[in-house]
Amino acid sequence: MNDRTLHPNTRSMINAWRRLSNPTEGSAALENAASEDLVSRLFVLVLTSEGTWTFRHTTETLGALLGKSLPDRNFSEFWSGHDKAIVGGVLESVAREQAPAIIRGRGETLLGRRVDLEISLAPLMRPGDDAPVNRLLGLYQTLGGEPMLEGRPVWRHTITEAYPAPRAASRPGLKIVVSNS
Repeated sequence: MNDRTLHPNTRSMINAWRRLSNPTEGSAALENAASEDLVSRLFVLVLTSEGTWTFRHTTETLGALLGKSLPDRNFSEFWSGHDKAIVGGVLESVAREQAPAIIRGRGETLLGRRVDLEISLAPLMRPGDDAPVNRLLGLYQTLGGEPMLEGRPVWRHTITEAYPAPRAASRPGLKIVVSNS
């Protein structure tokens, strides 16, 4: 995905994650463009023993936007049908590839008012730790039009685009086979 098409808050979060993941790149602080709006939309997901990704840490702003208390709530329950399977695949890609992913979609209130969304997800891990990823940092970013919701919570979510974590480049291995016949 081209970084220029991302919301500035999404770009700030991913850049900060990259700096945290690679300490040689410098400071891990969020960019100057980071705002209170960015921080108020961050959340942490944790992988449960049942294999579901549930909200661990959220903000009041995000809870109000989604109209629910979020801690211990399954992230996948906000999606339905095929979208739920796609979200599961994106979450799995972030954990397996240990790289960020983006979900773009649309949120809708019960009255049918809509807002475009960009949800970014990045693995939380200790540098040099080979343990499987079981926590993800997320950012739930609306893409304009939030005032049109008139304070009503987003109830339904649909995916318009999904960008799973890219596979790590692996070196092709050549196998030499010799036949002496």
